Amino acid sequence: VSESRAELIARDQVSKFNGTLSQLRQQEVGVSKYTWSTSHDDRVRDSHAEKDGEVFSWNDPPADTGHPGFDFQCRCVSIPLFEVPTEEA
Repeated sequence: VSESRAELIARDQVSKFNGTLSQLRQQEVGVSKYTWSTSHDDRVRDSHAEKDGEVFSWNDPPADTGHPGFDFQCRCVSIPLFEVPTEEA
């Protein structure tokens, strides 16, 4: 494997690791939904840019990309949504 190919694979795997770590951390503290956030630059794929600012559930990943960081070379992140319980009268 060439050095540049090895670097590409390493970047991709680190992205997937970070995406999985974010998911596990958020779910561990009870976060069930997140807001998709892109890197907001000219390298963001259209399919990811369309999701920017949208809310997704950890139990229902987008079919075309998976959760942020899971798609090949994805630099997107999940912003946790903390749901505040409401008092019922």
